[in-house]
Amino acid sequence: MLGQCQGQLTNLARNFARLNAVWNAAPDILTTDLQDELILMDAAGGVMFSLNATGRLLWHSLPASTEALVQRLVEQYDLAPQDALSDVQYLLGELEQRGLIRPV
Repeated sequence: MLGQCQGQLTNLARNFARLNAVWNAAPDILTTDLQDELILMDAAGGVMFSLNATGRLLWHSLPASTEALVQRLVEQYDLAPQDALSDVQYLLGELEQRGLIRPV
């Protein structure tokens, strides 16, 4: 039981730190704007990733904190803050996993 509680506290601390993180594009990421999508490419890592209009908006907002990115979605698309947070966290996770962004 104690181990489970410690694990949950560790996850909460990690999530809190991610909420306060400032994110920036990884160096040497190439972008190609195809009007209906933005293509990100890390030539060294062989990674390509496509962003829709929402992703493009967030990418062009970098460097920014998670909170600032959420606010940007709320203002641009009139989303509920919790929905915007969910969307931002998902995209940041996908981009970070592929090495396209990193916390500053």
